[in-house]
Amino acid sequence: MGVLMITDKPICVTGASGFIASYVICELLDNGYTVRGTVRGLTEGNNYEYLTSLPGAAEQLELMQAELLTEGSYDEAIAGCE
Repeated sequence: MGVLMITDKPICVTGASGFIASYVICELLDNGYTVRGTVRGLTEGNNYEYLTSLPGAAEQLELMQAELLTEGSYDEAIAGCE
């Protein structure tokens, strides 16, 4: 029996690099959802290989930079998400 998809829109997970968020992302990807995760920085020094190497991540995971203290920085990340 297949998984009942609640939405076909991306699901935004804030703080994607965190311990709990990474498990949420893993479960969402395992169930076929497209995920848009926010992280503080996408610079060369930040390594999110543990997220980008998850099964399905290459096709279904997009990481975007957002900073809680910067007004409007989440606007693009949550646009079009469920």
